[in-house]
Amino acid sequence: MTTGLLSVILLGFALAMDAFSVCVGFGVCYRKANFWSAIRLAVVTALFQALMPLIGWFGGHAIGKSMEKISPVIACVLLFIVGLKMIIEAFEVKEDCDIYDISKGKHLFIVAIATSIDALAAGITIGILRVPLIISVSIIGVITLILSFSGVFIGKLVGNFMGKWSEITGGLIIIGIGLHILFKAFF
Repeated sequence: MTTGLLSVILLGFALAMDAFSVCVGFGVCYRKANFWSAIRLAVVTALFQALMPLIGWFGGHAIGKSMEKISPVIACVLLFIVGLKMIIEAFEVKEDCDIYDISKGKHLFIVAIATSIDALAAGITIGILRVPLIISVSIIGVITLILSFSGVFIGKLVGNFMGKWSEITGGLIIIGIGLHILFKAFF
């Protein structure tokens, strides 16, 4: 259980990096970013970041019961793909700053969905590993809430540099968790 809990905490930090990076970018680009816009972004991204693994968990739980021998391989492959995608996206050329407020309206929900898609695949992994669901999604949500909120203000302070490296770090952590699952299952 301790290893599973540590994996969920690391997964929570890794998954939150997409939302954190977007919030840092928002802090850099949107000069009017303030406490309330940071709260809106943090709460909605955290809710979606917790909801997606919840949805994925049901699929992973079904897979875990019927395919116990191969489920660690499935978890490893899914996490490897998610982590690699995050690393590749960190190196993509980003457009210049947008001038609209992404902490409101449809833009807020687009950001929340876009940054939490990876968490859907991670939820499948949580189901496969049989880590307690409520604890897992709560940890992921709280970590995302804290990092997203602070990301807006960090962005205002440090600029674009941190966003790229946080995505790379998140991707490497997710790949590491996948390899750990595989290693633990077979060695």
